[in-house]
Amino acid sequence: MTVGVWLSLVEHLHGVQGVASSNPATPTLLAARRGLAAAAAAVLLAGCGARTSPPGYDSAEEKAELRHQVAYAIARREAQRARVQDVADAIKLANPEICGDFIEPHLGIELWSLPARGRLEETAREVYEQDYGLDGAARIRRVSPNGAAAAAGLRAGDALLAINGAEAKGSSRGLRAAAQRLAANPDYLPVTLRLRRDGREFERAVEPRAACRSEVGIAPGAEINAYANGSQVGIARGMLNFVESDEELAFVVGHEIAHNVMDHVDITRGNMLIGSILGGLLDIAAASGGVYTGGAISSAGMEAGRRLKSVELEAEADYIGLYMLHNAGFDISGGADFWRRMGAEGGNLYASTTHPTTPQRFIAMRKTIAEIEAKAARGEPVLPTPADGR
Repeated sequence: MTVGVWLSLVEHLHGVQGVASSNPATPTLLAARRGLAAAAAAVLLAGCGARTSPPGYDSAEEKAELRHQVAYAIARREAQRARVQDVADAIKLANPEICGDFIEPHLGIELWSLPARGRLEETAREVYEQDYGLDGAARIRRVSPNGAAAAAGLRAGDALLAINGAEAKGSSRGLRAAAQRLAANPDYLPVTLRLRRDGREFERAVEPRAACRSEVGIAPGAEINAYANGSQVGIARGMLNFVESDEELAFVVGHEIAHNVMDHVDITRGNMLIGSILGGLLDIAAASGGVYTGGAISSAGMEAGRRLKSVELEAEADYIGLYMLHNAGFDISGGADFWRRMGAEGGNLYASTTHPTTPQRFIAMRKTIAEIEAKAARGEPVLPTPADGR
């Protein structure tokens, strides 16, 4: 039965065929018509369905496939996370000289534990328990390949029992406390960790290494983008899917870390504040003359401050980032081509008020690569050239 026939039948049962009735319906009759319409709809809908016989499945099969897909999603997410962290750690550990005072002690481990029951979907909880060995203890989630913990023999999956004699707990609060204790080491003293592996307890002394200070992670969002906020770096999932190699990912991570190292966020905030103040004075002057701006000039001044040195700061982040990548052992020869591909994906080919255009970036990066290679060939320290040229 076609949809048109079904609609006609329902309309007929409701008495709304477009012809005025000479006998107004009583409430009882209207109720009866509505009941008949509902019954007719139920019958017709029940009679409309698939005309073939796809294979069926039982609840056990569905449950098994659900677990498989959840396990796949978790494994993929962990692999992406480890990839970003490995690239970031390589850059941070290789460049303390460039980063100057913007450094911190780095052990090269991350911790995690199984969340309390009720805070995690049961299938995911089963995967974390069975596939990753998570329980209520604090465990090592990842060991940086180039870090101090790897050199000391620590492995992912080791249970962390104590830090310098203080118990390490696996609760959310305990993990935060453990991370703070590991980071609070301005004198770079060895850290004694008590661990458990395969039922055996042991201790390791880990000597932290100096690394550029930036927390790097994956940010939600399908856009091809990344950001820095002065202390953190976020790589959007869209960007993570766009890059085709660890070298391309390193171009992005190094650029954003350079923003933090060179204090670009605070510089931009300062320019925005000055623009806002100057615009606010003009708002006040306009109001004294009887013109109410609603703060529009202050807002415009803030935006002008944000854009004031933006292109210059972005170019510097490209420049510093390439030096960082070279020092970390990445192949930077394809850096310029990466920005060509970015331009082809809708980047700033022709003009931009906040970033260099992709042609400008290509030319500048190609020249920077030549500069780096020349310094390396001469046996000079491969460090960015200061503004005074010395």
